[in-house]
Amino acid sequence: MSGNGITGLVTRATGSWYQVRLTTGHSLSCRMPGKFRLSEEEIVNPLAVGDRVDVRMQSDGTGMIDRIHDRKNRLERKATHGRRGIQILASNVDLVLVVQSLRDPVVKTGFIDRVLVSSEACGISAAIVLNKKDLKKGNKDEKRLEDMRSIYPDLGYSLLE
Repeated sequence: MSGNGITGLVTRATGSWYQVRLTTGHSLSCRMPGKFRLSEEEIVNPLAVGDRVDVRMQSDGTGMIDRIHDRKNRLERKATHGRRGIQILASNVDLVLVVQSLRDPVVKTGFIDRVLVSSEACGISAAIVLNKKDLKKGNKDEKRLEDMRSIYPDLGYSLLE
């Protein structure tokens, strides 16, 4: 993927539009040419939040993405809604923080486990942030908290409360 232009960071991806924060500090709405969508057939979305890109200004004040820089990593999952391939959730990730509440709604350890497995598979460090601890009530919540304290740190994951 080649091209020249202003470099920026994708901060939002919605449909066919991408918000790119330029090195100048400004933010620009950008589109991506179809050639990027066709270049990697197994990937549902070839561009994700965290990607560094080169953009070219268009006459209407928007940008056109000319180049996607190489990634250091990417967090991905199997594509949803019956599509084949993988979906890139984010790229160039330094740390994945899984934020869950102890109560209201109740912590979902299955979700935590899926994110930790995905992060591990992509070679990205992860930690767990448990919020709403102040809403803890009764033995059930205390048992849930003690279980998390005994499982995740032993597996090498920080548990921040």
